[in-house]
Amino acid sequence: LWSIPVLYKNKENPFIQEVAFTGRYQGQIFNLNSNDGSAGGWQNRRQRFGGKVKFLNDFEAYIDFNLNFNGANTGRFVQNYEGFGLKWKPADAFNLEAGLLKVPITNEWRTSSKQIITLERSDFINSAISDKLGGILAEGKVSDGFTKDGKLTYGAGIYTATRSEDWAYPTFDGGSVIYAGVGYEFNKNHSLRYDNSFLVGNTDVDTSAAEPYSYTSALSYSGKYLDKKLWLQSDLVMAIGEDSQPDLFGFIFLPSYKLTEKIELVARYQYLVSNKDNGVSLQKRYERRAPELPTSKGNNYHALYGGVNYFIYQDKIKVMGGLEYSHMDLANHGSYDQVTLFGAVRVYF
Repeated sequence: LWSIPVLYKNKENPFIQEVAFTGRYQGQIFNLNSNDGSAGGWQNRRQRFGGKVKFLNDFEAYIDFNLNFNGANTGRFVQNYEGFGLKWKPADAFNLEAGLLKVPITNEWRTSSKQIITLERSDFINSAISDKLGGILAEGKVSDGFTKDGKLTYGAGIYTATRSEDWAYPTFDGGSVIYAGVGYEFNKNHSLRYDNSFLVGNTDVDTSAAEPYSYTSALSYSGKYLDKKLWLQSDLVMAIGEDSQPDLFGFIFLPSYKLTEKIELVARYQYLVSNKDNGVSLQKRYERRAPELPTSKGNNYHALYGGVNYFIYQDKIKVMGGLEYSHMDLANHGSYDQVTLFGAVRVYF
């Protein structure tokens, strides 16, 4: 079945190596219980369709569209671009990409939604990291010159922060986001990275597609242990608010364990704190769904997640289950405590 979307594939052809359709569907159910009421339901979380072409051995062009399965009032089934770009990879140790791209900060945001091991990313990602922006990104690695496996890694990019219509191409007539990152791969199983982004130029929240933080950074670690069955990821994060936007500081710890080839156990702890009592926002999915919630703003956010993933065909078709507890001190409204039970199916090709 997964070979059907591949229309053509021939590594020996010097001009075109592959032509394929791409797509993903992610649907999930949730049940939230909190001290401010309960909510639940099914959501078509992500539904995308596109294509890619690999050509001249070192190049790949791709495009993905968001489809409208949720009845959004847009009047069209193909809603907007999710991403598009042109990638040049002349060697395993270097690639240059231009298009509608991520600013690659934190382990979670670097990971595609096709491979993330929790149903939703952390609150810091959803609050302080911009969605995909039009830009150019270069990343690579070089040997450290001293050890057998050690490699220095680097990345740099510039993105437009201009807010545009769904079908408009990116322009650079507004503000910009500048990205720079460095890291070190001790070997194939252990790595450390320090990533930064800077918001410059036009930062009006009504015209900027970037989140309103002038500086964002993450110190990220990834390591595999116990014959690669145990995977530990962590992110120490910071976001300095633009103008009146409060600052954010936090920590994300994400361990997982492959119990078998089919079953993976996952846990996550996240903590967010701000320099103001309204600097942290509850998760849009699904903490804000509590019907009697007086405000979604507060401080001192804690969340603990536990889950199980079952791989029917690797990440290409899997089911996921999770339970998350979170607590936050609401701005002038006491505290918020909730437990959400999740279930999901995820497919991609």
